[in-house]
Amino acid sequence: MGGINIKFNRNISAVIAFCFALTVVIFIIDTIAPRGTSVSLLHIIPLLLALRTREKKLYYLFPSYLTIITATAAFFKPALGLPLEGLVSNRTLAIFTFWVMSFLVRRNNAADELVIRSWEEFRTLAENMPDIVARYDREMRYKYINPAGARFFGLGQDEFTGKFCQDFNLQPDFCKFLGNHLKGVLRNQQEDTTEFGLRTPEGKIFYHVRLVPEFEKDGSIESILVIASDVTERRKAEDRIKFVSFHDNVTGLYNRAFFEEEIRRVDTPRNLPISIILGDVNFLKLTNDAMGHEEGDHLLKAVADKLRASCRNNDIIARWGGDEFAVILTKTDQTTAKDICHRVEHMPPQNTNIMIHPSVALGIATKGNVEQNIYNTIREAEKRMYENKLAESRKNQQKVISFLLEKINAKYPGRNGHMERSFSIAQQFGMELGLIESQMDDLLMLIRLHDIGKVSVPGKVLLKKEKLLPQEWDEIKRHSEVGFRVVKVFAETARIAEEVLAHGERWDGAGYPRGMKEKDIPYIARVFSLIDAFDAMTHERPYNRTFNFKESLEELRRNSGSQFDPELTEKFISFLEKNEEEFCTEKPMLTFTRENIPYEKVLARLGFARGKTKVDERTHELIAKEIDIARALARPRQAMASSKISRTAPAIIKLQPGLVIQSHDVFALLAECDEACGFAVTIGPQLEEKRARYISEKENTRALILDAIGSVLAEELAEHAHNLIECEARGKGYSVTRRFSPGYGDWHLPQQKDFLAWLAAGDIGIRLTDSFQMLPEKSVTALVGIKKDIP
Repeated sequence: MGGINIKFNRNISAVIAFCFALTVVIFIIDTIAPRGTSVSLLHIIPLLLALRTREKKLYYLFPSYLTIITATAAFFKPALGLPLEGLVSNRTLAIFTFWVMSFLVRRNNAADELVIRSWEEFRTLAENMPDIVARYDREMRYKYINPAGARFFGLGQDEFTGKFCQDFNLQPDFCKFLGNHLKGVLRNQQEDTTEFGLRTPEGKIFYHVRLVPEFEKDGSIESILVIASDVTERRKAEDRIKFVSFHDNVTGLYNRAFFEEEIRRVDTPRNLPISIILGDVNFLKLTNDAMGHEEGDHLLKAVADKLRASCRNNDIIARWGGDEFAVILTKTDQTTAKDICHRVEHMPPQNTNIMIHPSVALGIATKGNVEQNIYNTIREAEKRMYENKLAESRKNQQKVISFLLEKINAKYPGRNGHMERSFSIAQQFGMELGLIESQMDDLLMLIRLHDIGKVSVPGKVLLKKEKLLPQEWDEIKRHSEVGFRVVKVFAETARIAEEVLAHGERWDGAGYPRGMKEKDIPYIARVFSLIDAFDAMTHERPYNRTFNFKESLEELRRNSGSQFDPELTEKFISFLEKNEEEFCTEKPMLTFTRENIPYEKVLARLGFARGKTKVDERTHELIAKEIDIARALARPRQAMASSKISRTAPAIIKLQPGLVIQSHDVFALLAECDEACGFAVTIGPQLEEKRARYISEKENTRALILDAIGSVLAEELAEHAHNLIECEARGKGYSVTRRFSPGYGDWHLPQQKDFLAWLAAGDIGIRLTDSFQMLPEKSVTALVGIKKDIP
């Protein structure tokens, strides 16, 4: 804007210089050579040489060459006799010739510079591109590859020049693909585009490949430029879109759109017979309403997993609707289809963490001939599906309740014992209150199902010993709402739905979830809260200490009118006081001292034969030290249960409530007995944890001694429990048999699970692993028969 800048390029400068030099040459020629002397061919040689080689130095020195040649020719003309005339007639033609040749030289140089500049621009672009760029000659040899391409193949750029793809250790499929497309471009004389996938350690990479022919002036192909762009992410996105359009995003199965397309495709004579299975997931709405849609999705996935595992690879499984699935079985008769349904129904769930047992009502129909309409077959399968769902609804309700209770028992091992004890109290207290049969049934059902909603509460929260955090307490309070939604679904349990919802309410209105108060709280729920609280107080619980009988009565009185119905509380306390002997849980428990731990038994456990093997002083000191440690770590506990005996068949013993023992040895042990008493004792896990630490610290001797002491302590507890039973029996004029434990004789270990549940052994921390190992290891269970003494 402030002025004009004129910039000469070097081509214009060179032309001006040449013109000036030419003027000087002409002046010299006119001076040295006579007028009319023609220019010799020697004058032109340097210029021709410059044009031929395109060498700029020769071109710029041309005037000097011309001056020297002209002077030499003029001086030696007479002696050489050279035919100089006739080549160029006059100076004007010479000047014109020089001007024309000068123009041609400059034009050639400008073209050269354009080519060079174009190559440099291409190279700059290619060198910095993320795409792979390569140039091949007509023989399909590499002429050039950019750094991105060299890096991809793990080679240097210079290693490619002049070589074929096959000369490198590249994937054969790639070289074959490249060769075929390069040949196609050479043959068709036109550009080509395609896509190709390459295998890499990170997975398959897809490239969009463009092959561009580069032509000579005569129209023949000089080279082929190949540009490969990474389109892996685009391909993944396309595949995802394609997958989503034909798949269900929850289960990963095909969706209904795909099913509709596929049913039309397979409906041909060669696929007959075609069987259709339709399935409706049981309790999906219950799961969504009670536990949330995320848990509902888990249920759908579990059913889909069962279908995948039960069907064959070529079977087409689709999610037909919200809670419905469909399976197309080509070349499959109805018998085979029924076998597949049987597998689906009886296959255990692969995911054991789901809250609702995955089950599905199934219907089958088969198209056996061409005349049948496939859509009528689908409708027939759907009709049978709903018929089966209705017929099996009662059985499925029982299954889902049992499944939920099993999940809670796994989280809270003491629940079974709590429930059985509550049953016993409720039956007697209910009679005291004068409950009618329907009320008694409701009370017992409430005891069984009141905490079914705890299936949604994490086990670590249920068993937490520390004070609950606000969000954890919210989870606990929510369980009554979840339980309400569960029980109201089933006809048999719906009548106690309000009681389940209200079992956490308080007389003063400070309970949950609705803050109900006084007589707005259902009567049966008020009765239940007293029974539940008494048993919880008098047995171990993670969140508080255990109360003795008198302390528990005082606690009931203290909360009368706030937590509990005051009128019912007085009646319940009076009932308990009248039955103190039955409901008092205090039993004499062995306390270990140095004096009552049999030292000789410890030595025997360690392999020291009595009176035959001398024990050195150091070993005595070590054993004494570990006995003191064991006394400090041991937490003696026991659980007992008793029942009248009924015999229904040889080798089958029934004990109440609900324990069946199938064993010839147990049958013989109790042959003369009217009653049986069982017990479980343990010293707790602390001693075993200490032993494990010894082993980790390479203190194997101390670990061995502590283990032997633990075994002796557990055996002493078992002997003590046996003596208690014997003392109580003798006081009533009875005697007892020897004790007998599961795993001995033909009382097989798998039956121990039911035996532990009968004893409520979970209340004292005893559990059974899947391989029937009892934990803590230092625990003993046994059964003792009680019979009338014969004078």
